[in-house]
Amino acid sequence: MNPQAGNVVQELDNFMANVQRQMPGETEYKAMLKAQGFFLLIILPKEAASLKAAIKHWGDVLRGIPTQCVREDKISKYENGNNRGGSSQYWNNVILKINSRLGGENSRIAGSGTIDYLAKKGKVTMFVGSDVSHPGPGVRKPSVASLVYNQDQLGIKYTAITRLQDPRLEVMADLEDMFHDALLDLIGIAHGPVTDIIFYRDGVSEGEYDDIRNAEIGAIERAIEKVWLTHEKIKAGKFERPRLSFIVVGKRHHTLLFPGSQQLGDQKGNCKAGVVVDRDINQPLITDFYLQSHSGIIGTSRSSHYIVLKNEVFNNDTKALQEISFALCHVYAKATRSVSIPAPVYYADLACGRGTFHYAPSVEESLRSQDSESVSSGMNAPFDITPWQEAFQARHPQLKGNMYFL
Repeated sequence: MNPQAGNVVQELDNFMANVQRQMPGETEYKAMLKAQGFFLLIILPKEAASLKAAIKHWGDVLRGIPTQCVREDKISKYENGNNRGGSSQYWNNVILKINSRLGGENSRIAGSGTIDYLAKKGKVTMFVGSDVSHPGPGVRKPSVASLVYNQDQLGIKYTAITRLQDPRLEVMADLEDMFHDALLDLIGIAHGPVTDIIFYRDGVSEGEYDDIRNAEIGAIERAIEKVWLTHEKIKAGKFERPRLSFIVVGKRHHTLLFPGSQQLGDQKGNCKAGVVVDRDINQPLITDFYLQSHSGIIGTSRSSHYIVLKNEVFNNDTKALQEISFALCHVYAKATRSVSIPAPVYYADLACGRGTFHYAPSVEESLRSQDSESVSSGMNAPFDITPWQEAFQARHPQLKGNMYFL
C-alpha cells in the first residue's frame, strides 16, 4: 500500500475492481467475497496510523471485506524464507488473527465439566463481554460502548456491536437495544431459545456497582422480556426465560497474590495459573473472588478481581463460575496461552478501541475541530453528541459473525 496515496478508499476500490475483472462473472465475484477464506493482506510502512484507520474503515464499514495489516519493518526481517534476526512470534500472532477472522478455531476448551454441562444438548449458553472506553483527559469526544457475544456453543467465536454515548458515562446507555439485537441473533443461529447468559462487564469501579446493577442488569432483563413476549417461536413453545449471571471483572486493584512456598509457585515466583482466592481477603458484603488465570512472563503477575452481582446460571455456586471464567481465559484468539481475563471481556475492549475506524477518514478530526470552535465561542458549552452519531457507521452487515475486531 502506497503511504502517499491521497485517497485510500479509491485505491482499494480500484484494486477490487481489477480483481472483479479477472473473475468469470459477477456471480463468481460475489461468491468469492462471501467465502470465509477471502481476505486482503496489506503491507503498511512503520508509521501508518492514519492509513490503517482508512483501510479498516473501508473493510469493516464500507465494503465488509476482512483485512489483515502487517508492518513492512516486521516482514523485512525475512528474505527468501530465511529469518534475518526477527522473531517468528510476529508471524504466529498474525496467523492466529487471520485464522480467527476466517472462521477458524485456534483453541478449544477440553476437560471442563462446567463447559460440558453448558454445551450439552438442549442448552444454548450466551457468553457476553461488555466495555465502555472514554476519551483522554481534556478531550471532547464521545465514549465508545461495545458488546461482544458468542456465535457458537463453546464460546470460541464472537461478534461485536458498537455504539457511541455521552463522554465519561460509564453505564451503557444503549445496552437494552444492543442486547436485544444480540439475543435475537444468537437465537437465530442456535435455532432455539437461549437458556443461560453469562455476562462479563469490564472496567467498573467499586463505587459504581449499584449503578451498574440497577441500570445494566435491568436493561438486560427488559431486553429478555421483550424477546420472550414478541418472538413467535419462543411464545409458541412457552420456553422459560434464560438464567442470568452478571460479573464485573477488574484488574485495577492493589491485591497481589504470592505462593506460600517456592514449591507452590512457578519459575518466576508467581502463583500458578488457576489459583483462586475466595475467602479471608474478600469483601464482606458482596460475592467476589480473585483469579490468577495466567502465568506472568516478567515481574509479578496480577490477578483479576471478579465481583458477582447476579448468579442464576449456577444457582449462586461460585465454584462453577470460577471454573467457567478460568476456561474462557484459554480461548483468547490472539494468544497461545491463557490470559488474565475471559476472552469476551478482552474482545469488548478491542472493539471499543476500534471506535475511530467507524468514521470516514478525517471526520473525527473535523468534528473535534467544530466542537473546539463551539467551546471557544462560549464558556462551558455542552457537548453535542448528535453530529458524532450521525457520522458514526456500524460495521458492515457482511461481517456479522466475523471477528473483525482482532
